[in-house]
Amino acid sequence: MTDVEIRVGDSWLEDARFAPDIDHLLDYIDLVIDGDNVTASVQREPVIRLILRLRRRLRHLASGLSSKVSLSFVESTWELVLSPLDDTRLALSLYDLAPNGAIACHNRPISAARLHHAVEHVTETLLAQLLQLEGGELMWASAVAALREPLPPLPPLQARRHEPTGDVAAAGQVSAGPLSLRYTLDLTHPDLLAPHDPTCPLDYHALLAPGSIHLHPEGEPPAALCQGYPFHTIRALLTHLRSALQALEQAHPPARFNTQPLARALTAHPWEIQVHSQLTDPPARRRVVAPLSDLVSAVVALTRALVRSARGANPTLSANERLRDLEQQVDHLDAWFRALGEGDLHGTIAGDDDGAWPEQRGDRSDEVGEGGFSFPLTDVRRMALREHWSVAADDVRFQTAIVYRGHLLIEMDRRLTLLDLKTGDARWSQEELPDAPMFLCADDLLLHSPGPGRVRRLDRMTGQLLWERPVRDGQTIVAAWTHQRAGHPWLVAQTSRGELLSMDAHDGAVAWRFRLDHGRPARVVCRAPVVTIASDDGFVYGLNPRGERVWRFRAAHGPRTSWAMERWTLLLTAPHEGARLVARDTRNGQPRWRQQLPGRPLGDPIVLTEQVLVYVAQSDTAELIALDLDSGQIRWRHPFQVAGLTDPTRPLLAPNGQLVVKTDRDEVTSLDRQTGAIRWTTRLSDADDPDILLMNLPLSLHLGALVVPGSTICLLHPDTGALIHSLGGLPHHPDFLHVTPKLQFIVGEQDEHDGHITSFRVEHFLAVVH
Repeated sequence: MTDVEIRVGDSWLEDARFAPDIDHLLDYIDLVIDGDNVTASVQREPVIRLILRLRRRLRHLASGLSSKVSLSFVESTWELVLSPLDDTRLALSLYDLAPNGAIACHNRPISAARLHHAVEHVTETLLAQLLQLEGGELMWASAVAALREPLPPLPPLQARRHEPTGDVAAAGQVSAGPLSLRYTLDLTHPDLLAPHDPTCPLDYHALLAPGSIHLHPEGEPPAALCQGYPFHTIRALLTHLRSALQALEQAHPPARFNTQPLARALTAHPWEIQVHSQLTDPPARRRVVAPLSDLVSAVVALTRALVRSARGANPTLSANERLRDLEQQVDHLDAWFRALGEGDLHGTIAGDDDGAWPEQRGDRSDEVGEGGFSFPLTDVRRMALREHWSVAADDVRFQTAIVYRGHLLIEMDRRLTLLDLKTGDARWSQEELPDAPMFLCADDLLLHSPGPGRVRRLDRMTGQLLWERPVRDGQTIVAAWTHQRAGHPWLVAQTSRGELLSMDAHDGAVAWRFRLDHGRPARVVCRAPVVTIASDDGFVYGLNPRGERVWRFRAAHGPRTSWAMERWTLLLTAPHEGARLVARDTRNGQPRWRQQLPGRPLGDPIVLTEQVLVYVAQSDTAELIALDLDSGQIRWRHPFQVAGLTDPTRPLLAPNGQLVVKTDRDEVTSLDRQTGAIRWTTRLSDADDPDILLMNLPLSLHLGALVVPGSTICLLHPDTGALIHSLGGLPHHPDFLHVTPKLQFIVGEQDEHDGHITSFRVEHFLAVVH
């Protein structure tokens, strides 16, 4: 029997004084099997959250609803998988999903009973440490309650066996020029043959079938690229080749894409591969040099051959998103490679195009009522919050909540529901669906995908079905945006495979389709007269109203790029490349200006008419920088003292040309928008307390008062910063907060057990007038 032990450090106890929730309690966690620490390479994780999730996975495994369970780590790309091996043992796998990630262990047998004992022991330890903290049971009530939930022992589990239906082993060779790649893949492996579990669409563990890949250069002995897991090796090879193409493309500017030097570089440029073989003693190193074009062609052919073999052995793998993603990666690499030698990629979008779109109308979301108190807030003697109504559900997805026209549209217990903000009553609720993400678009458009291969448009106020359309190849709509074309509303929808569709909002008819050359869409902006798309591989595309690509460039910053758009100007920032802010013309994709920033950008740039605002981080300060939109010149800079718990709030544009900002030290500052000069500063908490650390919630302006939510809700005079009223406090850090024009506070919380939506309204007493 194997020994299993789970150890957690104790440095997270120091963070517990100021952390807003258990996700900020980070420490190292060691999973030790027979003295071997298999998580030695995993960095600090939110330990309590991880243990609670592991307990839930064990309950799920015991229920028999799934043949295996996976646990994704929060702060890293590691993933842990448990599957039944026999009545008393589990198979444990731990691997890093990064392209060059390691496989710490694969299907390692462990005792189910001893794993259960180790989880219970570490749970008791964490619970005892939490309760020893001052006020721990009250401060961490939800975590304490979740840790106290019993974890029943695992019943005898039966491993699922599956017989191969085709060839028991795949073997073959692909060649490109003088270069050959030979491969094998074990098609009898039970993980590969297991029917795809729809509850686990991102099942990478199923692809870890053993095999080998050998590189055979002409006239040289073969070199082993892999004698372990071919699909894992393929992901690393694709990443290296994308880096090679990027380096080659940067050496040849886009204006020269149709010239001969690049074509010669693709076919004749020698590319060196360092092969490190750990299979020999001592480990051997080989240098293999081949044209880049041969390497790309051979790896593309090899990937497609492995995918065909896996699907031939188990057709249900067609639904595996990891395998689909691998297919997309190789398709993008192939398309990128071919596009490098094809025509000029920089066209121009004409502003007076027949199909150009007028400016998109904004969507009002604060329409609970236009009135307020019939007397100034300064005449009110006392104000206090009182609960108005409350709604509870097991699972509430606040990340998709939308407020409009006095209603809250939200997903509760897998039902789309519209709540009346005045009463908390449900206006309508859709039927329960296994997975029905919703997407709210402008012009009263509500789009949602009730399942693979279908998309619906619903009436937002009634929930009535307006139309339903099939989506080819069983794809799912995962995101949507709207635009106007010749005064007519259209949708741009993204499918689960990364394809973009332009659909008529009236009937769902598809006008055009577009697939990126590289990666999947990460961000899309529909702003007349261009659709701008950023891919997760760092490319940015511009489409005209007909769905035709007119320009493309590579933002060297990659998928972490932050951006904003103001009609003809696209602004890009990133924490790489020396932290530059770059403005490009959306009509042709060409740069307009570049500006070096003095620190790491925080969030997206903010555009206010002719001005651009950017937060940058420097040590323990966050600096707000204002730049001119047309020239990129810095107008002014203002530093804020921050604790690093959360970024300062988005600047609120207040009357008389003010910008109001709040930091996590509970300090509110008003700046002159034109000069950056301080107009007033207000410290909301005890100024003598040096350890004020508060999460920032959005600021708003209602009834002539600046509303500042925090440990208490403060109403400030916008001209002076003077405190008008202080209301009762909100939950420590709500998952959702909306303030209506009548000072109604809609607050959402989701804990380990259930979710709550609560409405608070203000009770008030008039001052005595003599």
